[in-house]
Amino acid sequence: MLSRLLISLLAVGLLSCGFHLRGNAQVPEQALPVYIFKDDTFHDLRRVLTRQLKRGGIRSTDNNADASTVISIISLNKTNSVISVDSLGRTSEVKLGTTVDVAITVDGLLHKKKIHVSKDVAFNPENILSYKKEETILYDEMYSEVSRLILLQLQAISQHAF
Repeated sequence: MLSRLLISLLAVGLLSCGFHLRGNAQVPEQALPVYIFKDDTFHDLRRVLTRQLKRGGIRSTDNNADASTVISIISLNKTNSVISVDSLGRTSEVKLGTTVDVAITVDGLLHKKKIHVSKDVAFNPENILSYKKEETILYDEMYSEVSRLILLQLQAISQHAF
């Protein structure tokens, strides 16, 4: 009996402090469907963003005229900078970064956001092929993170608009 009471109190405490499990973005029905501006320059990011929209149950459209919300990727910059070198002066750690400028139009109002995500990676000059594979995987992970952050921005903007 005591354990049930304790579990109930903990659950109520978590709910009252505002804690929520991280899950799908909640976008108001008035902001749907969403159109992602098609630009082949940003194909990989657009593909990941479209997949996350579907996973989140957010309706999308292929027709700009039918959309209540438009997401446009303005620019995408990848960075690759050396963080540290070894005793021989060779690169030993690298910081990979992705910066995306995105424009979200909801209910006729344009909102521009800059999103930056970075990851550190150890670099072994003896094994460059392994590094290139890891770099590709990390950029894909960063695209997923950027897409999640775009959806959070969409959620915040659309809830404020409606």
